[in-house]
Amino acid sequence: MEQCKTLGEETYFEFSYSNDELKIKYGFSVANQTEVTIENSLIVNVIGRVNYLKIHSFENVRTVGYYSLAHWKECPQTQYCPYVAKLVLDVFSKETLDNIILRNNY
Repeated sequence: MEQCKTLGEETYFEFSYSNDELKIKYGFSVANQTEVTIENSLIVNVIGRVNYLKIHSFENVRTVGYYSLAHWKECPQTQYCPYVAKLVLDVFSKETLDNIILRNNY
């Protein structure tokens, strides 16, 4: 797994993306880590949210709360979306994002 700063740049989480599968691991201590597999449909929803914010509210595109129910009523998973948003914004290539969208449409 690779390490990545969170959207707020205050802490880190780990992720891996291989064989069309995204796994993230997060927690406040090494002893209390949670590891989950993220569905491609959630990634696609977050890509849509990032694109929406880039157009309509660019100053909030990196604000964690805009990837939760507080500001996004259709948020599919408040706990994971901020981590996925960080990967969409700063880590995944355009090609990777396009492939995720393409696979989700089938």
